[in-house]
Amino acid sequence: MSSPRLDIELSPGPLAEAGSPDPWAAGDTVRGWLRVDLPADSRMRGISIELKWQTEGRGTVDECVVGKVSWVETQLPASPPFELPFELHIPANGPVSYHGNLLSIVWTLRANIDIPWAIDVGESREITVLPRGAATH
Repeated sequence: MSSPRLDIELSPGPLAEAGSPDPWAAGDTVRGWLRVDLPADSRMRGISIELKWQTEGRGTVDECVVGKVSWVETQLPASPPFELPFELHIPANGPVSYHGNLLSIVWTLRANIDIPWAIDVGESREITVLPRGAATH
């Protein structure tokens, strides 16, 4: 029996540089697809992907899910492998990505396959969000 696979693939954002889909600006839309491959005898209740930011470092952790796309079992193809397209909007008011000594603000895409009576399959991917109008060069 093969092991479950879930991959997050991203279309290049408007500020993307060669070889990387990053970065995006506040107010942009992150587009991509989930590649799903489960053993033929696997059952799943649904699949979801969310876009969130969170603080890391000293002090209280803060986080906010700013968008989520979900597919329930009846909306999924009959058998894997398959791809599910998604679009998630980054709010225009940010916050933007930041990595400092005491505090960091990290944006993450988190995908999950809800498998009944088993450990769910998940995948995360960090993205970079810049202020609107920021140059990447």
